[in-house]
Amino acid sequence: MESRGRGVVGYGAAHREEFLALFRLRLTPRVGDLAGARLYEEFGSARAALEAPAEAFARIAGWTAARHRHDAGVEPRIREVLAWAREAGVAVVGLGLPGYPPRVAHLADPPPILFLLGRTGLLDGTVVTIVGTRKATGAGRRFARELGRVVSRAGVPVASGLALGIDAAAHRGALEGPGSTVAVLGSALNRAHPPSHRELQARILREGGLLVSEFLPGEEVRPHHFPRRNRILAALPHAVAVVEAGVPSGATITADMATDMGRRVYTVPGSVDYPQSRGTNELLKDGAIPLTRPGDLVLDLKEKGFLASEDSASDGPTGDTLPDTRGLGEIPDPHGLLDLLEARPLAADVLSRKTGLPPSELLVALSELELLGGAVRYPEGWRLPEREVDRRVVAATSERRRRRKRKGRMSR
Repeated sequence: MESRGRGVVGYGAAHREEFLALFRLRLTPRVGDLAGARLYEEFGSARAALEAPAEAFARIAGWTAARHRHDAGVEPRIREVLAWAREAGVAVVGLGLPGYPPRVAHLADPPPILFLLGRTGLLDGTVVTIVGTRKATGAGRRFARELGRVVSRAGVPVASGLALGIDAAAHRGALEGPGSTVAVLGSALNRAHPPSHRELQARILREGGLLVSEFLPGEEVRPHHFPRRNRILAALPHAVAVVEAGVPSGATITADMATDMGRRVYTVPGSVDYPQSRGTNELLKDGAIPLTRPGDLVLDLKEKGFLASEDSASDGPTGDTLPDTRGLGEIPDPHGLLDLLEARPLAADVLSRKTGLPPSELLVALSELELLGGAVRYPEGWRLPEREVDRRVVAATSERRRRRKRKGRMSR
């Protein structure tokens, strides 16, 4: 379902007054989301909160808020925002009303108003959030993109925060599958943050994704917006995956909030030497589910009943859907490097000794292999790409099974 036509224009008279009351609460000075949620809970509705005695309102939100809750200047701002929303095709939905994401409503401090632009139906079923550091490694970005693609190919939308690094990679991967992606913004819908992601934000809309924000059009981006965005990223999904994260970080805070809300939390282990892995390794110590292959997340969601059995990204027994790239045997390798590379990175000096190549010539050969998809560079050296490691593991396992079967037949 598209966002155009939803929001206040879709509410009947019974919902319209409550919607406008929620909007007024959102614009009342000194009424933040937590105070707004307490007012909503105390009085049963936003409309009842605004009509409550001043003393009762002030007991929760303070006297400044109580004095300003009926300011006449709020009405023009509401009309201005709703006119913008109609023109832009944005759905504006209110807490407790039709169209508001139910999992977000369970937050301790849910936004009273949400702005949705794009395919709002993406929030109706299972969602997976993928987050991580802005300062991601190449390996982390590749894993995040592949994870986003695998989850999306299972028909599951991928939510992330449109930040640099892991978030952007997850969005791009998700756009390669039918599940598409949900970008929860730390800015208003009519602002791109970071500005370099203006095209990615537009692409998400063009290709059937969804943008979500609680911020008013034209509102300046503030540092405290991003923790607010993160709580929505924790609430929306059934599962959260953290690919790379430092300590402390917004990604680990998102994971902690998701754990508190009963969501499944996955994390990608990493080297103890990498700053980008310290947060994910800490999450492992706290009980997060280790994730070493993208397809394992989809298989686990299936086993827990979040996906129907036919909704699988698996093309085989591993549950993974690695890209169909040409085999490494087709890649030119005059120095025999592919036979030397392993699952663990090998330093250039080690490979130089094994091949007899001078360091300068070796680095040229390794760089050519990387461009052709035959090798992956890490800070500590070079290794095989994940897909080749998988193939070799499968081949070795199959060979061991064949040997056991032959041995069993010979013993009979």
